Amino acid sequence: MVSSKVEKVQPEILIKEGEIYLRGKEDSIGEIDYEIYKDTAIIYDFRMHEEKYLGRGYGGKAFRLLEEKLRKEGVKLIRLEDVLELDAGGFWERMGFRWDEKEQRLVKRLNVKERDDRHIKKFAKITKLPKGVGYV
Repeated sequence: MVSSKVEKVQPEILIKEGEIYLRGKEDSIGEIDYEIYKDTAIIYDFRMHEEKYLGRGYGGKAFRLLEEKLRKEGVKLIRLEDVLELDAGGFWERMGFRWDEKEQRLVKRLNVKERDDRHIKKFAKITKLPKGVGYV
């Protein structure tokens, strides 16, 4: 018996030269404008071109793709410019951004786990913990 259930397949997202594309489509559906300065990425603009692309997960997938690319390039902090902090319906908070008092804007720190692991290893050396034992 063949099932008549149809699964919704989320199209693959691509980022090329700051434009967001759905695989197989010629026209971009959005754009990301950012630059990297030392170990910080500054996002100046992030938007979908048409309302029909909002609320469908495309922005989140595009951001996670960008985040992975930035992580591989050694970026440790992503900072949003003021314009992006306004009226995003909680999007940036869902992507892991938090208000930073020092920066005075929303930021996301990358590679935090690696940094924490180094502190645990250093602490283990100081306290001479047995091999394979650590703290959570």
